[in-house]
Amino acid sequence: MLELMQRRLRYSAQSSFRLYHLCYYFSKSDKNDEDKKLIIDFKKGKEAAVRHFIVKALAFLEHHEMDEHLTILRPLHSHETYIRCEAPTPLDRLGWSLATVFDCLYTQDVLQKIRTTQPVKSLTIEQRVAELNGVYRIDTKNYDFNNQKLLIIDDVVTTGATVCSIISTILKAFPLAKINVLSLAWTPTAGQQAYIQNHYEDNSMMLKEPESLYGSTVDGDFLNGKTYVSLFV
Repeated sequence: MLELMQRRLRYSAQSSFRLYHLCYYFSKSDKNDEDKKLIIDFKKGKEAAVRHFIVKALAFLEHHEMDEHLTILRPLHSHETYIRCEAPTPLDRLGWSLATVFDCLYTQDVLQKIRTTQPVKSLTIEQRVAELNGVYRIDTKNYDFNNQKLLIIDDVVTTGATVCSIISTILKAFPLAKINVLSLAWTPTAGQQAYIQNHYEDNSMMLKEPESLYGSTVDGDFLNGKTYVSLFV
């Protein structure tokens, strides 16, 4: 059985959600990184990369709780205020594939945004939170997700601000929703990336060391392989 890599997405001081990811995205690296190249190709909709991650996600999720009671959602891109069914993205294809194989629901009409947003790639965590604050809306007329399982899928999680904006919207409407997150990649912090690049030619050893070696305080969760992702502070 393949094992998903797992982090803890800290939503508030009191609560957190599981973030599963399939690989790492080294944003600060200039080295030839096959995973990074595949993620970029996935975002561009290149067929080989899209199929690669669909197959990998299906294999990793095969033994997890994927059933007819699960609903899969995706974030909206910066230019979107709603998801256009006639223009499917690579994430839509991933969602449909998961739903078809595991007999659950992938829906494009649950989430909307009240406006377009800036691309968050170049923004700080504080700027991302401000940009995404209150921007999402959820359909409460046709859906009730209380006590229901939700899986948010994304291509890359860096700070967690986008996912947490969605989680906040969901929980305000459905406080008993059961939420997990699946991202194709997770981006380690700048300090972690620098340490890995300086100490390992082969990134297969990445993130095996205690958190303190990356220049931040010791995190017991990190030692158990479940590092907190940055988010609302």
